[in-house]
Amino acid sequence: MSAFSRQAAMLSAGMLVTGTANTLLTKLQDKQCVRNCDDPDISNHEHFEQPVWQTLNMFYGEMLCL
Repeated sequence: MSAFSRQAAMLSAGMLVTGTANTLLTKLQDKQCVRNCDDPDISNHEHFEQPVWQTLNMFYGEMLCL
């Protein structure tokens, strides 16, 4: 295996791992309760909903790839 194909394999594996982590962490972030978390009535719970913050984080991560 040449150095180029090793590097390509490492980059591919890194993109797969970080892409999967990004998806899972965004899902966990969306499920976080931020208000009325102690209320027994689940319909009163407010969840984290800030797509701008998530978009900025993804943009920053993509810039790091450059």
